[in-house]
Amino acid sequence: MSYTLQAIVGNVDVLVPVAGDLPVVVLPQGKVMIPLGTDVREKAGAIPWLPLTDDALGAIPEALSALCKKLSANGRVVYLEAELFGGAGTQAMLVAERGEIIEGPRVDVDAINTALQAIGVAAGAEIDEFAALRLDRHRDTDEWLPGPREAR
Repeated sequence: MSYTLQAIVGNVDVLVPVAGDLPVVVLPQGKVMIPLGTDVREKAGAIPWLPLTDDALGAIPEALSALCKKLSANGRVVYLEAELFGGAGTQAMLVAERGEIIEGPRVDVDAINTALQAIGVAAGAEIDEFAALRLDRHRDTDEWLPGPREAR
């Protein structure tokens, strides 16, 4: 079974005022997510699909950096990326705050939970921060978005 995620997550009061026409998904703990599905990546300047885990570029793509900087104008947001297939997988993250990338890219087995902790997500009774935000509800980023699905 496979799983992919490419999204920006932050507090409601930080992310919603600057989201513009980007889709926003409400998550637990006062957080929201902008899923970077196929259409959203194109609208945001042709952000590559899973650039930190799939392509292993080593550098942050300019379009992704620009979007993170823009969306962090009011405070801290995190960019999350995950790719899992058949039990093996990779996670990556960036942290942006007030228009600057302040951490990352970081690629490791706990990158997403580390990023979520940076915006105040608490695991609580769940196994980890990822589970606390129920980020396993969909197996692919495009499934978080309404409308027809397109091939990558």
